Amino acid sequence: MDIEVIEPGLESLVQLYHDEPITFSHQILNIYPDIQQGNVIQSLYQRKKATVRSGRGCGKTWAAGVVVWHFLCTRSNAQVYITAPAGGTISGAIWPTLGKMYNSMNPIYRDQFDFQTAQIKHKEFPHTWFAITRTARQENPDAMAGAHAENMLYIIDEASGVSDEMFRVIVGSLTESDNYLLMLSNPRRLSGFFFESHKPVNKKTYAQLHMSAIKSKWVTKESIEHWKNMYGEDSNIYMIEVLGEFPNREDNAVIPWPMIDQAVEKEVEPLGEMRWGLDMGAGCDRSVLVKRCGPWVSPDIKKYNYKDTMKVVGKVAKEYEETPEEERPAGIYVDTIGIGKGTGDRMKELGLPIIPAVASKKAVSKKYIWNQKSEWWSEMHEWFRDQEPSIPNDSDLIEELSTCMSVPSSDGRFKIESKDKYKARLKRSPDTADALAMTFSLRSKRVVGLTTA
Repeated sequence: MDIEVIEPGLESLVQLYHDEPITFSHQILNIYPDIQQGNVIQSLYQRKKATVRSGRGCGKTWAAGVVVWHFLCTRSNAQVYITAPAGGTISGAIWPTLGKMYNSMNPIYRDQFDFQTAQIKHKEFPHTWFAITRTARQENPDAMAGAHAENMLYIIDEASGVSDEMFRVIVGSLTESDNYLLMLSNPRRLSGFFFESHKPVNKKTYAQLHMSAIKSKWVTKESIEHWKNMYGEDSNIYMIEVLGEFPNREDNAVIPWPMIDQAVEKEVEPLGEMRWGLDMGAGCDRSVLVKRCGPWVSPDIKKYNYKDTMKVVGKVAKEYEETPEEERPAGIYVDTIGIGKGTGDRMKELGLPIIPAVASKKAVSKKYIWNQKSEWWSEMHEWFRDQEPSIPNDSDLIEELSTCMSVPSSDGRFKIESKDKYKARLKRSPDTADALAMTFSLRSKRVVGLTTA
């Protein structure tokens, strides 16, 4: 694309507020962002990619509007693409906000642009300097392809509802050094690209930002009290609409996301006996070894892609032998039914401290819990809730912990979904999370006084 040459006088005007978006907002737009909005605006320019989860009425649309006008007015031949899911809020929220800003803008900048129904164009350079809207339709992700420019900005509103395929196309177009991406949404879903962008593993890629109605100067106390009294502070609606947080549970997730997020790379010391959990994989599934010492989970997670279980045994035996004696586990927990039976027998022959952890057996607290696997997960939930633990920033572990669900049982006891049902939903096995869950096998027995191990 040929970039049209800008007159020296206009170039000077463009550069005036180039690195001062908040000052531009005050002096040119006559808008005064609050602390949360200002943090969004500044962080985008610092990091170039920002993802914002927000409560209702916190002013995320106005923050996005400031970014759009600042980008247009301070970047030569700027190109801005504003999108939302089909049926989203481009015409109902962002575009009217941009119009209000246009009407109140300092004329020296406003007179450079034509504001139209669904596009903003620079009067002198309309083909290379503009902001336009595009609907992110899941059935046609390629509609977002083809956009490339030196100064380019994507604004994705209601990002939680935009498909992963659409995001892949958008991110793939950000190839220049001055390309920016701003995602904003109420955090309604515990899956998808927007949700993933807020995970700890993506902190280096995105500025992860949060806007709470409680901290916003635009949301009244009466409005917050309304949500609180109508739904309760523990409700998902209050979490999403007021706190701007992802819901505690999607469907019946056993480990709420906030517990997991808080535990990632938290600084704690190993305490008590070391335990290893070994989830043996069948077929194409991996075998996974996880090490836990009290509230601390080791980042040294071993993932073995061997169909031959004896190769896994060899690897675990070598791991045990190479571990300093004072750091060796008091027990290695293995499900000794099915594929794990031969594994357990061989490990015993090698002198490893194997402890059977049989997922399908009756729970110790069988009056309330369906089976031992359900009991491990129940104990692990309490561990997250009460112990303030630390887990490594391992994407497999984090995803599996947050997506394992409880399911109805015929008699009302707590029951976690089977591995087969999990695999049917997510096309993978929760082997890393199950390996960690196994390390809670004897804890339930201690609670009811059945063992002193």
